[in-house]
Amino acid sequence: MRGLGRRLKQRAIRDCIVKEGINFACLQETKIEKMTRHVCSNIWGDDDFERRQSHTSNSAGGLLCIWNKEVMDVNTSFVGKGFLGVQGVLKEGNVPCFIFNIYAPCDFKEKIRL
Repeated sequence: MRGLGRRLKQRAIRDCIVKEGINFACLQETKIEKMTRHVCSNIWGDDDFERRQSHTSNSAGGLLCIWNKEVMDVNTSFVGKGFLGVQGVLKEGNVPCFIFNIYAPCDFKEKIRL
């Protein structure tokens, strides 16, 4: 994303989410220290969502998982350097699942470590 602070980018993502009927999105490089519910609502297009995020570091990085709360119940989430994961259940069919949002560093040794 290279930053989600501008409403133009938020609107472009929202248009894609709505047009494609996306129920779960993983965004990278949000560059937003504190992702507010208002910003997420601008991205998602309505208030029927839940979210988890990893924080930025010096205005770099930042991962966001956002999903339709009518489609998935998330039981837990976990975050580490370069990843954000959620564990939950898809309501239709009661299907357990794990979803990982991974942003690998450019440094080869750091990629191996991740």
